Amino acid sequence: MKILHFVLDDKFYEGSRKFFDSIPTFENTYVLYVPDKKCQLRYIKNTQGLLFCSSMMELAGMIRKGNFSCVYVHSLSPKRYKLIFAIPRGVKIIWWIWGYDMYASYRMLPPLVKIPLYKEQTSRFFKSDKQNIWSWLKRMYFCLLYPFDKFKRNYVLKRIQYYSPVLPVEFEYLKKSQQIKGELFWSAVPKRYSASVFSCFPVAQNILVGNSATPTNNHIDVLSILKNMPKAGTIIVPMSYGNGLYRDFVKSYINNSFDVDAVRVLDTFMPLDEYNTLVKTCSHAIFGNMRQQAVGNIHLCLKSGVKVFFYKDSVLYKQFKELYGFYVYTIEDDLNEQELSTPLSEEKARYNYDLIYSKITSEQAAISFVEQEFKKIEKT
Repeated sequence: MKILHFVLDDKFYEGSRKFFDSIPTFENTYVLYVPDKKCQLRYIKNTQGLLFCSSMMELAGMIRKGNFSCVYVHSLSPKRYKLIFAIPRGVKIIWWIWGYDMYASYRMLPPLVKIPLYKEQTSRFFKSDKQNIWSWLKRMYFCLLYPFDKFKRNYVLKRIQYYSPVLPVEFEYLKKSQQIKGELFWSAVPKRYSASVFSCFPVAQNILVGNSATPTNNHIDVLSILKNMPKAGTIIVPMSYGNGLYRDFVKSYINNSFDVDAVRVLDTFMPLDEYNTLVKTCSHAIFGNMRQQAVGNIHLCLKSGVKVFFYKDSVLYKQFKELYGFYVYTIEDDLNEQELSTPLSEEKARYNYDLIYSKITSEQAAISFVEQEFKKIEKT
């Protein structure tokens, strides 16, 4: 089966490529659309086998000549909608939804799924007079410069046959909020999974807060709760990628609210193995995201015996607690001194460990499953 991948210069590229290339019946072609083929890539280090396109005509010609069974789109923000116009009608399209491309507004377009993303204190980051004026000017600019965005989106949504969100519940949100004709296709992150040894924490240790320098983590709302609580270890805040202005905003709050050694901000890139080792020193993890985000971090925490907290009105809580049944906790009701001083019990940690591996299949099982799912598409 011949699959064309529209990829991004992103940290997910290497892992997803290894997964798809491990499936022997797949013939994968990876394309990165860039304005300049000589541009400097930020995340992709190994460009061997990666094709670059800098014009829609070049991309359309590549697709026509390639005789591909389908195009697998690695996230689809509105600024990439034009790529869909280059795909011939007979070629099926699968959209792997990362999160931001579903929940974020863009130019004059509202988000595909509209949910409250920001809690009270994080909302203040967006409410200064200067930012309000700048926001108004940007909206006027986009309205004049991009009058056809809505029509492009309508075309794209009708053109896509299959949607692949990270969490199954997201497809239900998408169906309720948009007129889409496509089907749910394999809700998972394409990567090679391997088992880890069961572990749990005898005593409370470090606390993980969020996963990136993005406002959807609601860092200030979470940190303001932690500020006056006694803590067994260090608060670890990963912020190595995301919004630089927001990162400075959070760091300023931390500097003004916590002792020097109480919080460790990870604002430079850390190799994945080193990062995973650090996360496993955290007995507690707090994810203030209202939308799907940080799922890789959450999976790592659930299989490592970490006590995990979500907002109870978040998409994450609905999926992991209400639909999957994990032992997780709420920020509103459970984030208190007693719960922070007590790690997850061995019984509950074992339950989460067994459940996560019932949801995340083994590497070989995942390969076999995905292979069969793509074959079904090829036959339709």
